[in-house]
Amino acid sequence: AGGPLTEAERDLTAAVAATQYLVEYQVPGRTSLAADGQLRLYPIAADAFDTQLVARIVPSQSRSAHLEATFRYERDTPIEAGELQLYRDGAYVGRATTDAFLPGAEVRMPFGADERIKVAVRDEAAHSDEGGLVSRQVTRETRRRFDITNYHAEAMPIEVVDRVPVSRNDDVRVEVLKGATEPSERKLDGKAGVLLWKFSAEPRKLVSIRHYYSVRYPRDRILESTEDEEESEQ
Repeated sequence: AGGPLTEAERDLTAAVAATQYLVEYQVPGRTSLAADGQLRLYPIAADAFDTQLVARIVPSQSRSAHLEATFRYERDTPIEAGELQLYRDGAYVGRATTDAFLPGAEVRMPFGADERIKVAVRDEAAHSDEGGLVSRQVTRETRRRFDITNYHAEAMPIEVVDRVPVSRNDDVRVEVLKGATEPSERKLDGKAGVLLWKFSAEPRKLVSIRHYYSVRYPRDRILESTEDEEESEQ
């Protein structure tokens, strides 16, 4: 694809003719295609949406906050899946591949790392009990704190996503520990064990999320994580 669109290209608007199963675009004007063998991008329309910005943090993957624009697509005509060119404050920030926009769908578009939100992940002292002659149970704790500071001049919506193990065996118990920060959602997108914390971060004020949990299991068992990070028993 080519580079960022010019202002004139972004102002182009194609006439749309849509039926129940077909969408056709009639592009205004004429365009010359250079015979240089290069793949090029030619716009057919530019749309504007009323969006809300949110910074999402996934500490298990990155120590950065990633800016996303969210909105509900209310148009009657779907937009086919493809590659979009993204602009932030009028400046070109890159491209993103997206699924189709269907009427009524909630859309989230990535806009890169937000350098004005700082994230620190700190491991706190955790207790592990290997059991003894009397107790045949092993307990392992995870105590992790996410420290987040917003350096924007105004409050910023923040989402933090992490998870706890999900046991598939009755003798393996996962418990949230006292002092843990209550999540806003416990099964994000219907996925067991995936937690979401949502809050508004005021400028230059530290917000801490305490992610504490323990796993208790028989001493003669060995735990391993599957691809979906559920605890399994051997």
